[in-house]
Amino acid sequence: MNKQQKLNQLKFEVNIKEKTPGSLSIDLRKSLGMSPNGPPPWLINMQRYGPPPSYPNLKIPGVNAPLPPVAQYGYHPGGWGKPPVDELGRGLYGDVFGTAAPAPPPEISAPIERKHWGELEEDEFFEEEEEQQQQEQEQEQEEDNNNNNNKKESINNENTKAVESIELIEQEQSQNNEQTTEIESTKEQVVEQE
Repeated sequence: MNKQQKLNQLKFEVNIKEKTPGSLSIDLRKSLGMSPNGPPPWLINMQRYGPPPSYPNLKIPGVNAPLPPVAQYGYHPGGWGKPPVDELGRGLYGDVFGTAAPAPPPEISAPIERKHWGELEEDEFFEEEEEQQQQEQEQEQEEDNNNNNNKKESINNENTKAVESIELIEQEQSQNNEQTTEIESTKEQVVEQE
């Protein structure tokens, strides 16, 4: 990024940290056509529907905070509308008339513990890890034992098959030997008769 691009970027960049919700700059007041002590154009809608829910602690004069000293309620030019009150004259969204006693500062009790929700303590985490490792090792041992047993069974099966085949071969050889001896004996008898 060259210097000209950086300058252009800084020129159009807005410093948001200086801005706060509810504070209107002089340029914004002029562009909205507001008098110096006049209400913002959205005040009457806020008196009807309430303050913005995104800013629950925002104090808006005429909605949930008292009016500035020179302002007055009414629908005349420069008037601040009608105060949002219930049938008993109490403010709907806060202290509209500024008559309530200031809220006492909150009492400082035990410090708030700021840690992530659901975060495991180290001991629990390591215990769970060890249990998982032990379970995995036991499973591996069982699998190895099963594999070894299967191998032994297959070897035993192969051995028995080999022994059976050897016995069959031996039987065949003994039968062949008997047949050959019979044939030789018959040959000798034939030779003697001639």
